[in-house]
Amino acid sequence: MPRRAFHLLLSIVLCNLVLAGCSTPNPPIPQLQRSASSACDHEWVLSSLYYSGRTYDSTLSWSRFWRDRPFFKCDRFGYVRGNSGTNPYLGRFSLTSNGAFTWERIPAIARMGGAQPSDELEIDYLNALRKSDLIVIVGTKMMISSTDGSARIEFEQVDRSYRQAQPYKKGDL
Repeated sequence: MPRRAFHLLLSIVLCNLVLAGCSTPNPPIPQLQRSASSACDHEWVLSSLYYSGRTYDSTLSWSRFWRDRPFFKCDRFGYVRGNSGTNPYLGRFSLTSNGAFTWERIPAIARMGGAQPSDELEIDYLNALRKSDLIVIVGTKMMISSTDGSARIEFEQVDRSYRQAQPYKKGDL
């Protein structure tokens, strides 16, 4: 190979390597919407709530005391259970694959010994659940809402990081 051709080829290869390093990375692949029936494959912890003109967003204390945050769990038989912030609740629904559902048994506090008085968050959370009739899941987020827009509950999927979190201890602040 003549020297001039070799230098030309080397220049082209180096130029391509430099240009490849300067190119923009591929955009991330969006997380696709999943079937609503996959809601029952996971536990979900509250990230925000809108009901009756009031909005509750995630705060430092919510992440610090995640075990006390309202959560949602259902099973393949349609039973819905969780914690509404202060007390456990139980209900039952019929869910279609497109996300629409109807309540067969409206979620209510599961009265147990030592049930605590309800606070505003718990009352609004349970009322928003009762009013809701649609579930949408995108990636690791789930939204339960009413078709009239008066109630919206957003959840994050519970993963290992939640389960491995250490409980709050006095003096950690």
